Amino acid sequence: MAMNSIAELMSETIAAFGPKDVVLVALASWLGRVWASRIAAGDRKKVEADLADMRAQHKQDAQRLRAELDRTLIVHRTHLDLELSAYRDTWSSIAQVRVAMAGLRPRADIAPRGQTLDECRAERLPLLIHSHNELTRCVERNEPFLVEEIYSGLEEALRLSQFELAQVRTTATDSPEYFANGERNYRAFDAQTRRLAAAIRERLSHLAVAISGSEMVVR
Repeated sequence: MAMNSIAELMSETIAAFGPKDVVLVALASWLGRVWASRIAAGDRKKVEADLADMRAQHKQDAQRLRAELDRTLIVHRTHLDLELSAYRDTWSSIAQVRVAMAGLRPRADIAPRGQTLDECRAERLPLLIHSHNELTRCVERNEPFLVEEIYSGLEEALRLSQFELAQVRTTATDSPEYFANGERNYRAFDAQTRRLAAAIRERLSHLAVAISGSEMVVR
């Protein structure tokens, strides 16, 4: 726009409003800008203060969450240690029962020199009784730390060893079923212990994944 046109527009504006009105319009415009600037500055300070409060709250929440996760991880590790100890304890007792049952009435039964077969068998029975009782005590004291599936499997193993004890006491050694029953009972017990071993391995794998996930969250 040419300078003459701008001068003409200003002259027309002054003529329309008058010199005093033009000054008032300019003053109002200036005051509006000042107040807008102050309001914007106030809003900015409020927003910054709100953000600072949010950051502080977020930090407190993060610290509280980390503390809770740390406590959870400690409890998880403690439970894991107790459960692992329970598995070691019970499996050691199961192994003793399995050895005692396998040697109680084998088909190829030979007495050591200086002993009769009856004397030899009489010495073997207390070994199975002792190992069975020890397994029973072991399962009872570790019950709180075992998952239901494994605890039920241990109860079944105890039932099978108890059945062998009852049967060997009531079956004559010269009976045709004496050795066949012993072999069948041992195979049933051995199969149950293998199922237990598989269940324990699966449980340990699950626990390893769980503890790994907890450590990743805490980090």
